[in-house]
Amino acid sequence: ESWQRLVDQIQSRGARLHAAGEIHRFHRDASDLLARAADRRAQLAPPPPPRDLRAATALLRDHDTAENDLVAIDAQMQVLQEEGARLQKLCPGGNEQQIAIRQRALSEAWTALRSAADERRRLLHQHLKLHQFFTEVRDLASWSSALRGEMSSSGSARSAAAAQAQRAHHDALRAEIDARDDSFRAALAAGQALIADGHPNSQVTKLL
Repeated sequence: ESWQRLVDQIQSRGARLHAAGEIHRFHRDASDLLARAADRRAQLAPPPPPRDLRAATALLRDHDTAENDLVAIDAQMQVLQEEGARLQKLCPGGNEQQIAIRQRALSEAWTALRSAADERRRLLHQHLKLHQFFTEVRDLASWSSALRGEMSSSGSARSAAAAQAQRAHHDALRAEIDARDDSFRAALAAGQALIADGHPNSQVTKLL
């Protein structure tokens, strides 16, 4: 009987040591993941406004890559949450409370990280739409300027044939203007949408 008690004590002590090791690994892994999430959140701070459409597109593409990295963090968060739930059942008492605190910290860190990523994506999309608008306005302004120059350069017709040619050219210009009508309307709608979305760039208002 004494021998059996000794065996039971050894087994019980071994189980406690094993559980303590698992708890230690849980807290270590949680600390590492919290630090990683904090670093990633810092990297998701809004960047300076891009200077052109190409830069805006590149920033959004880089953000897609950054969000892919969040998938791995999310998976690790889920693993640790499940491990924490298992350890709470295995080791009730003071350990249970400390594990719950860690789980809550992990949950809050993920919520903050996801929120930062969503906000950064929203801002980058806003910058992209802004530069798409600027590009479209520049193209339309350049086309309008060239068209006005072409129309003002037309001299008086000196013959019936010349008058007919000028009329045909005028009709062609008119058709081109009509064809661009949807583009002008789309650019106007894009600018108004930017204003409605609260974009702070004052150039949008000036261009409308």
